[in-house]
Amino acid sequence: MIRTFDELTAAVRGRPRSTVAVAAAEDSDAVAVAHACRELADFVLIGKAKEIESVIRNAGIDFKGQILDQPDHAASAAKAVELVKTGKAQNLMKGLLHSSVFLKAILNKETGLNKGRL
Repeated sequence: MIRTFDELTAAVRGRPRSTVAVAAAEDSDAVAVAHACRELADFVLIGKAKEIESVIRNAGIDFKGQILDQPDHAASAAKAVELVKTGKAQNLMKGLLHSSVFLKAILNKETGLNKGRL
């Protein structure tokens, strides 16, 4: 059983890198996670680009990943789901947005990640 972040890092190290799409990444915690995990995965921060850049600057972080500008949380969540659906990202991460908005994008019958009846 994995009990610490160090144990999680050790378990993941050596596996192929993946890309994480972060919806509504205008959040210091989301940016901090992307920075802390930069050796393990690539991150695409999605949301209001100017706000994301401001959070990165204020945190003093040298972010090397991609930032995609989206006007609101619904569009940010939809873009994150699209990146996973098209294989440009392998993982979704929820930033600072309501769970209902995030899940609505994931479960959208036309553009979401559902397969068949699941």
